Amino acid sequence: MVLVLAGLGERIVRWISRKVGDSGNKVAKSSSRSSDRTRTLHHKMGILNTITKTVMTLGLVTAPIMLAAGLGFIEDCPAALIKGNGGTGADKAEWGAAFLGTTRANVLILLGACKLLALLDLWVLNAMPRITCLCVAVMMGLVTFGHHSIGDDLPPPVVMCVMALATAATWPARAAKGKKPAGKKKK
Repeated sequence: MVLVLAGLGERIVRWISRKVGDSGNKVAKSSSRSSDRTRTLHHKMGILNTITKTVMTLGLVTAPIMLAAGLGFIEDCPAALIKGNGGTGADKAEWGAAFLGTTRANVLILLGACKLLALLDLWVLNAMPRITCLCVAVMMGLVTFGHHSIGDDLPPPVVMCVMALATAATWPARAAKGKKPAGKKKK
């Protein structure tokens, strides 16, 4: 399932890259035009990365609630968050506890901590964002399996999984130390 989603995410990123960027068929007449195109492509890929990162983040914002419920600071997660079919179906945390062979509180702590650390790395620390995105994709793949098992909606975790893969694929590369990023030449 995750491999299928990874292939789908890769195809989406390639399609968007073709639509957003230059097709590469035209030869630049001057190096300044070429650098302008590269700069424009990097700008557009940066916008694409921000959009996919923002959509992926929507699946991670429940971290404080899950962590607080797992640690006992609040009584329980809202039914719409933790139960399938909009709050009327099976308990997702109970399914996760049975799947992992642990308690419901441990599942909530695990999910809450993973989501919170992912949020911190993606928006604040940027320590290893591509690995974080891949971990989020795996987590959302498992969430998709859980949703399928209890009969809950599949599109939300699938979209989060694909967005995590697209975010990893479009994450801007760091400039090598000692080298200046590509930009306008000084006169």
